[in-house]
Amino acid sequence: MGYDVYRGRVRHLVQQMDLPESWPGLTLTRTGWWKGEIITLLKNADSPSHLVKRLPSPLKLRGKLHKGGMETIRKSVREMQSQLLDHGRMPKDLYLAYLTCPNCRDERGGDQVMMLRRYEESARLTQRLKQR
Repeated sequence: MGYDVYRGRVRHLVQQMDLPESWPGLTLTRTGWWKGEIITLLKNADSPSHLVKRLPSPLKLRGKLHKGGMETIRKSVREMQSQLLDHGRMPKDLYLAYLTCPNCRDERGGDQVMMLRRYEESARLTQRLKQR
């Protein structure tokens, strides 16, 4: 319930301040140990609100579609993380976008979550992989 309220508050602020969005209606959820964030993708606009944030730049992402709910996402996250590490990239933030709502998930093939993982190139990790 708190998630929907916070998401609605961010949507209202974006519309109220008339900020241009890259993909209207798409919100990302950034996971966190102590707290997460809800992020809307804005077109080159800065927001005076502390609730509307921008993603870091340059943004290097790897994406994956997870078919299933939050209770089964752990395996997909681990697979994505091991793929990044195998290519010498250090995983950073994980962003989630829910593609199906509880009302339409049955007619759209079940729960679907888009995972986006920000990464950074790691010289040390690349060097270790070359030594193997």
